[in-house]
Amino acid sequence: MVLPVSISTSYYAKAVRDRAEAKPLVWARNKLADLRLLLLQEAGRLESGHHN
Repeated sequence: MVLPVSISTSYYAKAVRDRAEAKPLVWARNKLADLRLLLLQEAGRLESGHHN
């Protein structure tokens, strides 16, 4: 499924852009968001592996 990849790509681009403005709270929030994104990607990888 292509959709999650395009979502995560645009999400990552937004996170990079936000990080460039780097207020400490924004940075902390982005770090949490990055961790959540990694977890979602890993879950998607496991799920797609399960379906295959």
